[in-house]
This record gives sequence, structure tokens and C-alpha cells, in this order.
Amino acid sequence: MKWKSFGKNLNTDYFGIISVEVLKNAQIDLMLLRADVIEPEIDLLCSTANLNRYGFVCIPPSFTQIARNYLADTDVCVCTVISFPMGYVSNQVKLLEISDAIENGAHEIEVMLNLGNIHANNWKSVESEILSFKKLTDDEDIALTIIIELDLWDDLKLKHLCQISKNTEVDFIKTSTDTLQTTINPQKIELLAQYLDKNIGIKACGKILTRENATACIEAGAVRICSSFSL
Repeated sequence: MKWKSFGKNLNTDYFGIISVEVLKNAQIDLMLLRADVIEPEIDLLCSTANLNRYGFVCIPPSFTQIARNYLADTDVCVCTVISFPMGYVSNQVKLLEISDAIENGAHEIEVMLNLGNIHANNWKSVESEILSFKKLTDDEDIALTIIIELDLWDDLKLKHLCQISKNTEVDFIKTSTDTLQTTINPQKIELLAQYLDKNIGIKACGKILTRENATACIEAGAVRICSSFSL
């Protein structure tokens, strides 16, 4: 069974920022994706996620097995990222990274798309890339997320991306790597929700630092809130 449930009975605030009421129909992804992260920080991330009953941790690929072992007897799932944050390694390298992440125990895979193909309107290449990911994750019953950097694209490009997402039956679209210096725009989440089928979930990501940000994202149609873990 894919790790794709959207509802979790959370009974605590998310670092005192996001209320339980806001998240009653969504899940939290607690992210730690800094380039210089070390193992004790991953341990603390996992401990925090388990203590507060968050749905997921999202971590660098090199820590996937460590996190999976740490969380083995918990309900917290492990998500990792592929070709993060730029997305411009070759498709074959991305497939190798996905295979490695699956072997190390990831429950979910988030793949950064080749944004140059989107910018150039090379939609056949975008779709072909996603299909290759989907075959690999489907074979292992792993949920697939594509990361699109939502704020870079106009309405027409978003329509194309959403249509391709429906064609390829991805499980989630994630709005951002959270590396751009922009806060998520709930109006763009509304556009995604309009263009997507109900069976494709939206993960809201991008400087979600206040209760108001989170509320607006959920109300706009996001099913998961992704926010960075800072020490």
C-alpha cells in the first residue's frame, strides 16, 4: 500500500505555529534538507516527528536508511529527495538515485524535475522523464512526488504540468524546494487544485512560517504542509 493517506489525528501544534484544526485533513512533512546536515540532527528530527506524531520526515538521501531504522517502530514515514534542489542531472542518474532510496527504505520519493525542459516548453521530455520515475516507484509500490517550483511558472505552463501529472498519474505535486526566497502563494495552489484530479495531492512548501500561511494553503487545496526543521 502506498503511503498516501491524508488524514492523521494530530493533537499538538507544529512548533506552536500551525494549529491542529488547520491540519485535521492534512499531514505534516518535517523537512531537514540543508547541505551541511549531520546525523545527530537527523536523530533529533526523527525524535521530534515521533514525539509530536507528524506524518513524515523529509531528509537527504544519504540519511534514508538511518531515519528508517530510527523510525522503524513508529507511524512516521520517511520521504527523501532526488536530484535536489536543481533537477538537472540526467534521467538515468535520477533513476539510480530512486533505486538507491527505495533500497534504503524510503516510503516516498520526491523528484526535482528538469526545470529547463519546462522553461523551453519541452513537454514530451517532461512527460517521458516522469513516466520513467513512475514505472520504478509503481514497481515497488512507493508514492511519487514531483517538485515543480510553482512560483517560476505562468498559468499556461501550470496547465501543461497539471495535464502531464494527470497523464502520468503521479501521487503528489510539491510546490517548491523551499530554497527560493519566496513565500508560497495560496492563489497558485488554488490553480493547481482546479487543474488537477482529486487523486493527485498537493504538498504546500515555501517559507510556511505562520499560522496564516498554513491556513491559507490548506483552504486553497493543499493536503500536506511541508516546513523546514531549524536548529
